[in-house]
Amino acid sequence: MNLAETLVSKTITPLQRLKSAARMVGLLNHGWEYEQRCRVLFEGIDLRGKKVLEIGCGKGLLCLWAKIQGANHVVGLEPLEDGAYDSPACFRDFNAVVSDVGLENIELLPTRIQDYRQGSHHFDVVLSIASINHLDEQSCIELQRNRAARERYLALFNHVRALMSESGTLLVVDASSRNLFGNLNLRNPFNRHIEWFKHQEPEYWARLLTECGFCQPRISWLAGHWLTSLGIGSVPKSVSYCLWSAFRLRMNCAARD
Repeated sequence: MNLAETLVSKTITPLQRLKSAARMVGLLNHGWEYEQRCRVLFEGIDLRGKKVLEIGCGKGLLCLWAKIQGANHVVGLEPLEDGAYDSPACFRDFNAVVSDVGLENIELLPTRIQDYRQGSHHFDVVLSIASINHLDEQSCIELQRNRAARERYLALFNHVRALMSESGTLLVVDASSRNLFGNLNLRNPFNRHIEWFKHQEPEYWARLLTECGFCQPRISWLAGHWLTSLGIGSVPKSVSYCLWSAFRLRMNCAARD
């Protein structure tokens, strides 16, 4: 590498390297919308020096973001199941980006949260982005009318809490079950594929999580990709109800007795 190339290399930030590497393997189209979305999702969460776990991480883009923002160790779980990002190419592309950017202590595992055991360390930040209803989809549908389904989710959340440090933060992002179009039995023009009956309201999730050692729920309503790209990260609940009903639920780990 000559002097000019060395100087250029030194001016490229880790985020720029990440976006370039992700575009090369097709994980990103442009990258500007990715950066905006991540800043909204992680608002108020300091990732520096933290151990991060993402449940249902898809292609691993949020795991990569956490790492370049200073996370000490990052684990993404994406089971090889129907409806998941089950192509081996997903893992190949993720590892290619990790190698190109020169990242360490980051891994993507084909494992369900139910089967994951972390060893001796505990996670400071746990993410569930568009995955909470897929942890046990049938139980999620039946949660409010079936005691056994409720118990299965409580067991899942207790397992998640056991993986976390005493000062840990849980971040859940999903769609609420209540939406103008869903309530009118119409297809939502902003998200034509969502099945509202497979979701729950954030307040309900917060109540269940409170029973499992989490506290201080903070709910905000996300603006969606289009508005986020314009720098608008959140909207009033009433506006979200008429759009895509996407929420962000943040909770802390409560002290153990």
